[in-house]
Amino acid sequence: MKVSFLFRTLTPAIKCLQTQGQLIRRAVRKEARLAVRELNGQACKARADKKQIFSTRSVGELITDYESLLQALSKHVGIAAAKARKQGSTCKNMIIFASSSPHDEHPVSYKAIVHFPCSTNCSVEQTQGMSGAASQLFRERTRYYKIGIGLIELVSETYNQLDLFNPQRANPVLMNTLDSINHRYGSDTVFFAAKV
Repeated sequence: MKVSFLFRTLTPAIKCLQTQGQLIRRAVRKEARLAVRELNGQACKARADKKQIFSTRSVGELITDYESLLQALSKHVGIAAAKARKQGSTCKNMIIFASSSPHDEHPVSYKAIVHFPCSTNCSVEQTQGMSGAASQLFRERTRYYKIGIGLIELVSETYNQLDLFNPQRANPVLMNTLDSINHRYGSDTVFFAAKV
């Protein structure tokens, strides 16, 4: 009697082990299936890459001059570019924006889109693009309250399509060095002079 009971309880467990993948596929959510695959030694990417990366802030002291606007936008370019490099993505287009406080009597908002000939995650190229377009945002006597940039149309570095007529000016060794120093010694240990 005990042997048959033991056999009846062990048989489903053995079948479960043998058909583990099939049962799990039917009965469990995606996250659990990924966990089981990882436990079995299969590489799984649990989260898809972001399609857009933004870096925005409301400033403590309102920005009233062009140089301060450039410095603040440059800081956000560096933050977003580092996030894109960490994800393994490059961007084809970048949006920059600045706005006054929504509580002002006449709130205003300005934006500009920067197109890159070759997609890039290089902070140098993105800062140069931002500097060229920032003049479209600045207006005299406007007190800027919120500023930021967004990297849109992100493409994986693995599948990046290069252009024969527009050679890439990115310097991956420099960007890797910048990221590793900032990772080791803290963010903004090393940064571009445009932020100063």
